[in-house]
Amino acid sequence: VIRRELAVSPGEVFDMVKVKLSKQRLEGTQVVDRVETQPEPTDVPDRKNLVVTVEERNTGNVDVGAGVSSADSILGFVELTQGNFDLFNPPWFMGAGQKFRVRAQIGAERKDFEVGFVEPWFLGRKLALTVDLYHRDLRYVSQHDFYDERRTGGRVGLSRALGSEFLIGGISYTLENIGIFNVPHDAPPTIQAEEGDRWVSKVGTSLAYDTRNSVMLPDRGQRSELRAELAGGPFGAETDFYKTEFSTHWFFKGFKKGHVLEIVGGVGFVQNYGDSDTVPLFDRWFLGGINSLRGYKYRD
Repeated sequence: VIRRELAVSPGEVFDMVKVKLSKQRLEGTQVVDRVETQPEPTDVPDRKNLVVTVEERNTGNVDVGAGVSSADSILGFVELTQGNFDLFNPPWFMGAGQKFRVRAQIGAERKDFEVGFVEPWFLGRKLALTVDLYHRDLRYVSQHDFYDERRTGGRVGLSRALGSEFLIGGISYTLENIGIFNVPHDAPPTIQAEEGDRWVSKVGTSLAYDTRNSVMLPDRGQRSELRAELAGGPFGAETDFYKTEFSTHWFFKGFKKGHVLEIVGGVGFVQNYGDSDTVPLFDRWFLGGINSLRGYKYRD
């Protein structure tokens, strides 16, 4: 888990850029807290040993919490995470650097159940495999209580660096069963027409440029990402649309130690095609709330 992240190999000409990259990679695994690199002399002329010292961190966590927000109302959650998981090492399932997460969240307006798994070195290559399974009951998505939404599905994705540590490409496939229910008789006809369950089959792709100096708490660099999705196929015959999104996040050091300034922007386009007369409610964009347009109620 440690050695596979190193950008240097025995016998190479010493390269400080690669040493710094190795240190950054190790810190990005979130398996170690401290990484130090130190060249040490040897008995062989013009050769040194590069000593990499790491301090392992606590990779298993159980989190329990509760909160309240203007959109979700009151909710509580419990989450189990293991950052050094090993799917094939029972009974403790630890040691391979995989990521595993189980989360349950229940509140007055929503219920969420999620299981996530990440294998950062799939098939022995620096190719990240991501698997997500989820079930969500959402009762706050309609501002006037015209409908509730239920999502049950899964997503499989692959991502890897494309010729540079900073350029990351990804592909994914998502299969969901999405239901619009609890629609009252006085709801608008456009919402009544959406009532019921449907299968949605989506193929996605992404391209990201990421120069952040930290995955967890960056204060320098940026992450810009272009994403595209195409819904349709055998399971989504009644749900045909394509969506393109671009988002960018820039990070700067603030006015004093510990302050970080972040500039965020985004733009997107979604359009129905084929047999679909309109883009379904659950894949449209809405303004309002803390994640889009502050000062307005959620999806107002």
